[in-house]
Amino acid sequence: MMSSLNRLAIVPIVVTIAVVFLSACALGGGKTAYRLIAPEVDAPQPAQADPAERTLAVSRPEADQTRDSTRILVRRDRTLMPWKGTAWIDRAPDLLQDLLVRFLDGRVATVGRTGSLPAEFRLELVMRRFEMAERSGGLEAEVIVVVRLFDAVGRLLAVNTLEGREPAGGDSLDASVTAMETAMGEVFSDLADWLRPKMARGDAQVAPE
Repeated sequence: MMSSLNRLAIVPIVVTIAVVFLSACALGGGKTAYRLIAPEVDAPQPAQADPAERTLAVSRPEADQTRDSTRILVRRDRTLMPWKGTAWIDRAPDLLQDLLVRFLDGRVATVGRTGSLPAEFRLELVMRRFEMAERSGGLEAEVIVVVRLFDAVGRLLAVNTLEGREPAGGDSLDASVTAMETAMGEVFSDLADWLRPKMARGDAQVAPE
């Protein structure tokens, strides 16, 4: 007969196997097939851009535990729910950082991720909303970020809250992703317009590598 001690020793192994099995299913290894979504945001180059004069480092956005994930979220009142069978191709903060670097690079400065280049300015972001919200007329994309601009020595220069909202015109996934791209584009465009005059003052110093 198996002793109580041996039974207790087997329990963690069984639990581990169950977790691995569930993880495999969630990643598409089981019967559930996940659709990975990679949004894009257009960034046309303005004629007056002169990125060579400035350098900007963009930090990974901060987010709460629920939004710091690959889940595509839908908010009903105060409840956040994952969109079943779908996922962003990367965690939302990493996705936002990557798209923002590509959007701003060449528009307001030479732009990279924090640590990738010696920069005169550093941009930090906090994700407040990055989800689809249920409205009476259907789903609406909602992106809200708090942005903080620092100089090379860590001095806070300016703070702003930017919002982007776009109705999806229905409840389909494709329409919702398109609405999210539009909402992000609104935030990015407003951010570029906000950054440009603040980075043109010429009072920043390049941080050492």
